[in-house]
Order: sequence, then structure tokens, then C-alpha cells
Amino acid sequence: MHKKVQSLVLAGMISANTLYPVVEVFANTKTGIESKVNSVIKAEEEQIYLSDMNYEKGSKAGWGQIRKDTNVDGNGLIKLNVDGETKEFEKGMAAHATSTLIYNVSQYKDTYTRFVSYLGIDAGRGSNGNGVKFTISLSEDGQNWTEVKTTDVLKGNNESAYVDIELGNANYIKLYAHDNGADGSDHAVYGDAKLVKPDYSLSGTPIEGLHHVHDSVTQQD
Repeated sequence: MHKKVQSLVLAGMISANTLYPVVEVFANTKTGIESKVNSVIKAEEEQIYLSDMNYEKGSKAGWGQIRKDTNVDGNGLIKLNVDGETKEFEKGMAAHATSTLIYNVSQYKDTYTRFVSYLGIDAGRGSNGNGVKFTISLSEDGQNWTEVKTTDVLKGNNESAYVDIELGNANYIKLYAHDNGADGSDHAVYGDAKLVKPDYSLSGTPIEGLHHVHDSVTQQD
């Protein structure tokens, strides 16, 4: 149960170029953890999340449907292991492997020159299944692709992979998750998947809706 403990509204002179933020803070009465649930809104966003964009024709999930801002089952947040801890993401994409997500980034790439994301199998799957291998590719025309990143085989109990991809001249980006020969528990997810500006730095940059998970993760089939 979450209890609202603080609501802060920053008011003042609002120019034509700036919208001041409304920030709400909630506390989890069970763990005492505070989580920001309403992000700062600006006239020009510091990043663009894939879950706020439309994916292209040719995108597909190996089972079920492509999900935005939820896990593959659609009943909770994305969970990934980051720096040895299981964390939840309020922003991200999920698509059961073997799956493909394709995005047209042509209208954003002049301002947002990089793609960053945590990726892996949802931590709720634990060690089940034989893992998934992720490949990220770029294309200028949406037909001819160049692979720029391939991960090791990842399971739900592994550390997630963090990727930082320069878009360069690419107009399209493709996220491909291969089932590694069997699709059991292949809940491929992309936490905090977004396009960012050239000067974006992970260090000191808060991730929207990132929560620590203190309860044990249940392994499911």
C-alpha cells in the first residue's frame, strides 16, 4: 500500500519556452522507500522513450503482444538486475522472444543522437529457460541493416546488459531478441529504453520510475 506523503508544486513565472514541473512523491509504508512517480515536464524533453513512440511495421512478439511500460504479461513493471540488485522500471518495452522492435528515429536523430537502455530477461523469470541473445542494428533505409551490438545469452537471474549506441546517420533502429533455440521464459525486456542528447550521462542522471525491489523475486515458468 502506498501513502502519499508529499506533493510539491513549483510555481512562478512561466515563459513561452518553459513549463515548470509538478513533482509528486510517494512513500511505500512497507519499505520506507520514496519513489518519484511524476517526472519533470519540459517544453523540450531531455530524452524520448521508445514506449512513447510508435514502433514500425515488421515489429512483432514471439508470443503474446508487444508491451509498453509493463512486463510481458502486462501485470507489473519490468524487472531487471542492475549492479547486483533487482530493480523495477516504469518506462520500457517488453516483447517475448523471438521478437523484433523497429523504430523510425529520423525525426529525432538531429537532437537525440544516442540510444540507451538496460536489456535482458525479466528478473521474474529467474534462472528458467535457456536464455535470450539480443542484437541491436541500425539502418538508413529500413531495409539494409548493420549490427552494432550483440549480447551474451542472458537469463532472468543474470546482470542486465546496458547499451549506449550512437545513431550516426541511421534513420531506423532495430531491437532483436533471439530465443536461443527454445522460447520458455523468454520474457525479453528493455528497461528505460530511450533516445538521448549527445551530452547525456548515466552518472548522476536519475532514471524515471526506477525502484529497488527488496522482496525476493519469484521464479516462474
